[in-house]
Amino acid sequence: MEQAVSSLAEMGCSVTPFPAAVDFVTEFVGLRVPFPGHDADKEYVTFTVRYFEESFADSISELADWVEQPLFPVAYVNNDRALALVDPQDRYFLTHWSGDYYLGKGRYEALACLMTGRHYDLEEVDV
Repeated sequence: MEQAVSSLAEMGCSVTPFPAAVDFVTEFVGLRVPFPGHDADKEYVTFTVRYFEESFADSISELADWVEQPLFPVAYVNNDRALALVDPQDRYFLTHWSGDYYLGKGRYEALACLMTGRHYDLEEVDV
């Protein structure tokens, strides 16, 4: 988790792990799950807190401001180049080139949303 903190700090984004992030990472870190019915080598979710593109730093900061909570990255969706994030209230979000989305509350709901592609428009949910 320290690598995520320092990597994002170099890009101008300050993140700090909190219990919900630590719990998620402890349970799922290193897991790589292919999307059902897709090529396992090309379409998968990887549960890592190490890989960041520079554009993610701005996206994380903007989304954290919008939800008025700090966020911590917990998963990367490779085929969409999206990043899943959690806040201290155990709510999960997805930042994607097409926008920001809500994945739900609790790590199992977030995991199910990541694997099925289901997500909610932030403007349509009360977060």
